[in-house]
Amino acid sequence: MGHIKKKQKGFTLVELLVAIAIGAVFSLWAYNSISAATGKGNVGRAADVVTTVAAAAVEWRSLRPNFTGVSMTVLANMDLIPDSLGVGTGTNPWGGNYGIAVNGTNSGQFDITITGITDAGQMASLEDKLDQAIGNNASISGTTVTVTF
Repeated sequence: MGHIKKKQKGFTLVELLVAIAIGAVFSLWAYNSISAATGKGNVGRAADVVTTVAAAAVEWRSLRPNFTGVSMTVLANMDLIPDSLGVGTGTNPWGGNYGIAVNGTNSGQFDITITGITDAGQMASLEDKLDQAIGNNASISGTTVTVTF
């Protein structure tokens, strides 16, 4: 009588390694896509807050000759900014702070700062977005973006 050859079940080591490699490539692609989308969201949220804080500062100044004394604490205490911002500490998308102060050379202007941005690409995107959307002077120093109004 002839031998009946049993058919091998399962996958070979080579097939498993190929499947793992394909999975790794797909995971890396998905991670990069998610990271890019998150970065765009962070930049958009921060730019929205800058607009909100700037509008609050202009409202605050309407009863004053200049911006001397403006701060996140003052704007929060007067309910001119959303409660979710508090006084700006640790509330930006990167875990850093929002700040506002009178401009150092012109008391008729103010500076808004966004600190703790560790991703250089997102920092550059935020600077560009603020320059284009608001039309003011935004600059980068270290991990901080500053925009002057």
